[in-house]
Amino acid sequence: MIAGINVIRRSRSGWVLASILTACATLYRQAFELQLKNMIRCFVALRANYVDGRAPELRQSDSEEYLKNKLGHDLHKLLDQVKKHYTALDLPEPFPKSVENMIVMLHEADRSGTAFRCAGSLPETKEYVDFPDLATMLDKAYTLLSDVMYYAEDMHDSVPTLDEATDQAY
Repeated sequence: MIAGINVIRRSRSGWVLASILTACATLYRQAFELQLKNMIRCFVALRANYVDGRAPELRQSDSEEYLKNKLGHDLHKLLDQVKKHYTALDLPEPFPKSVENMIVMLHEADRSGTAFRCAGSLPETKEYVDFPDLATMLDKAYTLLSDVMYYAEDMHDSVPTLDEATDQAY
């Protein structure tokens, strides 16, 4: 679990301090946050081009103001939006539960998006973490998250857009 922020791990060369883990956790959390925002933009564009057209609901869904002010750094809200748009695309494969679980764990460990960055923002708990295993787990979840976006794009590549379908009808 990532929540153990005052983490120390025994290694061959000595102790890996919590500051190293929190710096890495900050970067991983930021990467997941940015990828979720990127996926929202991508899925909204796919919906607009292939499913819903220029529906009013979609106009604000990927705006910088909406992403920044309404969703902000909240991984749970971002994940909900990604899943909402993913579901609307009606793809055959479900959104990966393992990725969802990882994002929820990151969110629970740092709800505000600033706890990993700001000293003293985390609870005084100690957890022992095998850092290489944690990094591997985060890498796999991030790669799968990215692959979900590529999968959605690939599923629509050979299909005409709504505009193209309309043009072909005339």
